[in-house]
Amino acid sequence: MEQDQQNAGDGRAGSLPLLPDASARPLVVGIGGSAGGLQATMALLETLGAEAPLAIVVVLHLSPDHESSAAEILQRVTPLTVSQVRVRTRLEAGHVYVIAPATKLITDDGHVQPGEASRNRPSSVIDLFFRTLGEVHEERAIGIVLSGTGQDGSLGLASIKERGGLTIAQEPDDAEYGEMPQAAINTGAIDLVLSAEEIGRRLVDLARAPRSRSSDSDAALATDAGAEAEVDDDTSDEKALYDILAALRNRNKHDFRHYKRATVQRRIERRMRVNRLTSIAEYRDFVRRNPGELSPLLADLLISVTSFFRDQSSFSALQNDLIPNLMNSVPAGEEARIWVPACASGEESYSVAILIQEYADRMPQPPRVQIVATDINEAALEVARAGIYPANISADVTESRLLA
Repeated sequence: MEQDQQNAGDGRAGSLPLLPDASARPLVVGIGGSAGGLQATMALLETLGAEAPLAIVVVLHLSPDHESSAAEILQRVTPLTVSQVRVRTRLEAGHVYVIAPATKLITDDGHVQPGEASRNRPSSVIDLFFRTLGEVHEERAIGIVLSGTGQDGSLGLASIKERGGLTIAQEPDDAEYGEMPQAAINTGAIDLVLSAEEIGRRLVDLARAPRSRSSDSDAALATDAGAEAEVDDDTSDEKALYDILAALRNRNKHDFRHYKRATVQRRIERRMRVNRLTSIAEYRDFVRRNPGELSPLLADLLISVTSFFRDQSSFSALQNDLIPNLMNSVPAGEEARIWVPACASGEESYSVAILIQEYADRMPQPPRVQIVATDINEAALEVARAGIYPANISADVTESRLLA
């Protein structure tokens, strides 16, 4: 978790081209809250002017049995255009889109799309929206969890962060109900912890900041033209990129030179936005002055999004083909061994274990099975070893499996 930090950079321009402040696609901000969330959203919106180049989607826990006046209440405190989402709607800068009762929201292709919410399962409408927000808008996504009870939103924020977006939680002491923002903070996926008013002011800064155009190259850094040894201009972003990776190697013994350029650059640019910096060279200089910044950067580079039964087609193939073939081919008295590499915090590993157990329960004499899960991220492994997950995994795990 990083607290708000002031930009101590020297203001030099980098070699990567910067997008203009008013780019074709606005930043898309997802705001989630439940009890006390409406009041916190009001405090946030009051700090935004009509010119803010932001498209804001507000997802609140609302009673499914009553009409909501949340949109009308929010319109009273902001010059932005506020509307309730009843049909598929295009996202536009300067607009606030508010969830309607008994619905869920997703975003796709520059639109926000409502659907009927389930009444039979715990509400995870914030997680659902945050996940699609990260998947679709990537580095242009900002996820915010405000006052509320429960844990909704904490899983979806990790998806936003993994894809280069920013994650913010309301300071629990500033919230009427601090349980929901505290649950988000406890995941370790939060970039900034601020009061509701400070969040609004920070959004203004983020919207106005120039944005670099990330490389789309799939090549590894070490194999790109103009490799490390050939870059000698200390003011260039290319040299700064290799300097940052060298600092990580020296401090943490992790070598990212063979990672995809686009992935590494997105992670670095995410940390630049958190620290209000505008070029990779500027960020390199910031790291030199603040070596502790290498820890959150490393965490960003190692982060991976995972969930139970995440890729449905893959798990369907496992369940219907691979697991039956494996379990029926183990010689009597021997053991089946399964390796799950890059297991992150363990959700996919336990998903495999669930499918194995379900098939074994149907066999008269099932073989012994050992599952080994590994990952480079020790913090993620600690979560996997504990095997304790929040209640909102019910969005991905059926009730029968949770009760088994």
